[in-house]
Amino acid sequence: MLMAYKHKTRGVRWQSGPLISGTFGYTGELNFYLKDNLIHITETKQPRRHADFFINQINGLVEVMTTLNLMPPPPPPLPAQQQQAQHQAPAHGPQGPAPAVPSVTAAAR
Repeated sequence: MLMAYKHKTRGVRWQSGPLISGTFGYTGELNFYLKDNLIHITETKQPRRHADFFINQINGLVEVMTTLNLMPPPPPPLPAQQQQAQHQAPAHGPQGPAPAVPSVTAAAR
């Protein structure tokens, strides 16, 4: 049964040349061998490197911070009188105020 597993996890590994050329290689995560009537199983998958992931994330953050530092600063805040005038301005567009929408409860009666 182990030999069937090993056979099923073989695949063609392409490196260069025509697409159908390549060498057969083992693609499974486990490797095993027999020695003195004992089965030895080893894991072929390399452990993930989390440091590389975090270094890439830090480099991306440095890029974003550099871009933000190159941008011009935002305009200064408006004085209090201008802010109040903007909040009291009518909230309609160039076509006039929006038409009144009947409420759902009034339409249901």
